[in-house]
Amino acid sequence: KPGSELVRTWKGATHRVQVKPDGFAYEGSPYASLSEIASHITGTKWNGPLFFGLRSKAEEAPANGK
Repeated sequence: KPGSELVRTWKGATHRVQVKPDGFAYEGSPYASLSEIASHITGTKWNGPLFFGLRSKAEEAPANGK
């Protein structure tokens, strides 16, 4: 929801993301997706909603288990 703040601690540092009507803001810069921000923070490809705790790993698996 716009106006919300997402907070994640990664390797001892706390990261705060602001939810905007048209995307997200992290460290004063605009981003189109949480995945972009998660990848920026970690240096590897990440699913943004999973990284920020908005989804569980089980929700990421296909319904048929394959």
